[in-house]
Amino acid sequence: MAIFTDQNEVSTTGTILHVGNLPAPSVVTVLRFYNPNAYVVTLERYSRATGTLLSMYELTLDAGDQIVDTTPYTLSTGDYLKATSNITGTNYFIEGVDQ
Repeated sequence: MAIFTDQNEVSTTGTILHVGNLPAPSVVTVLRFYNPNAYVVTLERYSRATGTLLSMYELTLDAGDQIVDTTPYTLSTGDYLKATSNITGTNYFIEGVDQ
């Protein structure tokens, strides 16, 4: 098992936050989003098995609001989480475990 973390800016066209890897699933344990301005953030989960991109949530937030999402997202090989923001300057932090 290996812990992974990453932080960067969410693109207005979408940013892939993490992709499930072999030999076992990845589990995302923490997601954080922040922007000093009012913003809308969307989180989607892609399933390689079905070829579908499912919207997990879309949140409209006030200036300075931060999302802390501790829902465990299990990603099999080829599955991924994708975030999109309606404006630039939205930062993310992700943490989890590649099992």
